Amino acid sequence: MKENRNKIANVPNLRFPEFEEEWKEKALGCILKVGNGKDYRHLGEGYIPVFGTGGYMTSVNDYLYDGESVCIGRKGTINKPFYFNGKFWSVDTLFYTHSYKNVFPKFLFYIFEQINWLKYNEASGVPSLSKTTIESIEVSIPPIPEQTKIATFLSLLDDRISTQRQIIEELKSLMKGLNNLIFEKTKTNAKQVFFSELYTIAKEGGTPDTKKAEYYENGKIPFIKIDDLKNKYLENNQWFITEKGLKSSSAWIVPANSIIYSNGATIGSISINKYPVTTKQGILGIVVKDNVSLEYVFYFMSSEYFRREICKITTHGTMKTAYIKDIDTIKCYIPEYEKQINIVKILNVLTIKVEVEQKLLSEYQKQKKYLLNQLFV
Repeated sequence: MKENRNKIANVPNLRFPEFEEEWKEKALGCILKVGNGKDYRHLGEGYIPVFGTGGYMTSVNDYLYDGESVCIGRKGTINKPFYFNGKFWSVDTLFYTHSYKNVFPKFLFYIFEQINWLKYNEASGVPSLSKTTIESIEVSIPPIPEQTKIATFLSLLDDRISTQRQIIEELKSLMKGLNNLIFEKTKTNAKQVFFSELYTIAKEGGTPDTKKAEYYENGKIPFIKIDDLKNKYLENNQWFITEKGLKSSSAWIVPANSIIYSNGATIGSISINKYPVTTKQGILGIVVKDNVSLEYVFYFMSSEYFRREICKITTHGTMKTAYIKDIDTIKCYIPEYEKQINIVKILNVLTIKVEVEQKLLSEYQKQKKYLLNQLFV
């Protein structure tokens, strides 16, 4: 590839060396047609996929369109386009595109990935798009040969990203199975204690009033939300609060090397914080006792056994919640300390492998984002 030094011409910063022609601006309505989805509930079971704004929903015995298409949400999730080739049915909240003129459908998909669709939202409530809005959006496109080359190149990267996700899922599945097997065997020769005996302090956090800027602006105190609880170790976070925000709410400083566990709404997300943090409500900070392995408790709370016990004590009100007073009554299996450490060593091997593969996935995603910015006008 070569880097373009001419910032005036309508060409991308990075392109394949055999192409020199300037890209042409066209409204989407000039190169495609937008089709409406329809209700599928009158159809019978079959093998043809039904798509909504969130992707695959079910399979039916008839199709609305057959061929390559780039789909985009009409209502609800309007910022996640996807490409499909074959027979499919689209529900009424999802547009599909067809009847392409001088545009390669897979290339169009990558154009759609770059468009800030939320910018074109036409509703104050649930996000919405219209055909008219989509068709009026101006894009730059090169001749078909260059479109094909770019789309083929990016498709290879997408395939690698897909493979990487599959590797991670398979590793997680293997780890889950091993985790469950270990803790099922641990039951036979381990001491049984109540969860309340595993910690010195455990309580939820709190959320400072989001309408008061002084509780958040220039904040330096890490404030943890469920989105932060993705890996075993919590080593960075997205949100922060100020000292005023901390004092105004029930948030508290959870010391480093504690268990951070979501017990409200999305229950079961778990990490070990490597630095002091605060949490929103619905997330517990659990300071584990010194005579128990912190990492053993982490893996035990990640087991299928613990998940089942949590389900038994979860209340279903406005928001699903597993209260600490009820979690305290869960019976936990705690072997001798040396056995705890051995179990941790075994499970850490897979944990490290998962984290390495996740970092590799992140690098592929960054690479794609860079290329999307450089290969298109």
